[in-house]
Amino acid sequence: FWSTKKKNTMSPNPKKLALNYNPPILILQYESSTDSRPRNLKLFLQDFLEKELNGKSSPDRLTQLTHKISGKLYIQYKDYFRKVPSNRLNEMIGKLVTRFMEEGGHANGSSEVAANVDLTSIDQIKQIDLNKLDEDQLEQAKMTMDVDFELNRLRPGDPGYEHDVEEDFGAAVEDSGWDSD
Repeated sequence: FWSTKKKNTMSPNPKKLALNYNPPILILQYESSTDSRPRNLKLFLQDFLEKELNGKSSPDRLTQLTHKISGKLYIQYKDYFRKVPSNRLNEMIGKLVTRFMEEGGHANGSSEVAANVDLTSIDQIKQIDLNKLDEDQLEQAKMTMDVDFELNRLRPGDPGYEHDVEEDFGAAVEDSGWDSD
């Protein structure tokens, strides 16, 4: 009656497999047997791929790594993946691993960006795609942008400060389609 062990009665019903390449994530959309709301199981694979590849990439390595990942998923997440056909899972993982290997074992090619850009220069930050930075580089760029913002910020009492500025931008150059009657 007061048992602390609760039997897991959830039987997930897989609906879709999806990939996110940057960072490498395998997403399984499923419905729980307890309710019919769609849920997502997200498996972040970047650390595992970096560790397993270890700078080595070949077609044999691709196949080996694909089967290793799918095998681990079938074991560790058996309730979620038991209804997913193995050829479909291998195909999706193969795409993910191939893209990861093509990018040289980096999820976003950030090493190229870091080598060419000074992240302490606001002018250089304005010229790059921030989506291609890794977490540390993005944090450094954000700190630089915060400093620049604070230097340019006008507060009440500062010369040039105006409260509630209204600007007229003139007539539209082209029809937007969404605001026409």
